[in-house]
Amino acid sequence: MQFRLTRVAFTFSLQYLKNPGEDDEDAEPKYDIIGCLCIDSKKKNLFAIENRGFVLEYLKGISDILYVYLNECILYHDYLKEGIIDDYGPDSSHF
Repeated sequence: MQFRLTRVAFTFSLQYLKNPGEDDEDAEPKYDIIGCLCIDSKKKNLFAIENRGFVLEYLKGISDILYVYLNECILYHDYLKEGIIDDYGPDSSHF
């Protein structure tokens, strides 16, 4: 097996900053981290300096979107596991 090294890699955490309430000034903010987004390349100048700011902001946006999507999937899975989601099933009076 032949291994090829990557020349450039970026890693972004899929996270959400939970700010403490205004009443508790001494509480530290906490992060809810559910994964990582890793982008790598074998090309040396793929993320050139002149485009790096745009690329980083773009990837931050993608990681934020992935957090929202994956967090909803996790919540939905937990609800299904506990049998909570049954409000809008086919036998529901909402349809």
